Amino acid sequence: MNEIRISTSEELFGVFAKQEYSCYRGVSDSKYTLVPKIGRFPSFAPIRLEKQILNKFKDLAIPHIDKIPKDDWEWLALSQHHGLATRLLDWTHNPFVAAFFAVENISHSDGAIYFFKIGEAADNIYWEKDTDPFVVKKVGVFHPPHISTRITVQAGLFTIHPDPNQPFEHDKITKLVLPKNLKLNLKLLLDGMGIHRFSAFPDLDGLSRFLNFLHERLDDSLRGH
Repeated sequence: MNEIRISTSEELFGVFAKQEYSCYRGVSDSKYTLVPKIGRFPSFAPIRLEKQILNKFKDLAIPHIDKIPKDDWEWLALSQHHGLATRLLDWTHNPFVAAFFAVENISHSDGAIYFFKIGEAADNIYWEKDTDPFVVKKVGVFHPPHISTRITVQAGLFTIHPDPNQPFEHDKITKLVLPKNLKLNLKLLLDGMGIHRFSAFPDLDGLSRFLNFLHERLDDSLRGH
């Protein structure tokens, strides 16, 4: 894996401008590896636990969704985007969306953006021909149908991991480290570009968190910070 430490937002945007047909993942802490959430469970047992969780999601989600997913691929995509632990990892075709997720949490940790060109670190999975996502043998890129507004507005896609305990590593993956002191400035730049919590999560929860952020910035400005 290649690692680049970014010094300025201009340097970051310059890296973005050179990429083609890549997918990106932003994380708030540069120490986070590319491990799906289900693989972080201490009690994880391959497939068994994950299928139990997914089946429970199917049973209880029906009253809350407008369109019923047609297969386990769509169920995994829907549940992943609503926070369920699965063998999927969220990525985006939009590098600025990934940057938002890397800097949204203004913490004391450096953030990071991972990216790779599709076809190099991982190939496309043509899921229409492969009815069972639990028998995939290698990491692949899954382009979900637009069954969720979040997937659409975030230009979302996924990688699927046959061994969720193992971090996804490849010499064609690049990791951009964003210093913690760059996060706030970058977050404000992204906000000026229309990339913020409400654009990524266009619901009332997203709106409230976005307005809270604006209120905090206004309060700091009035106090002279």
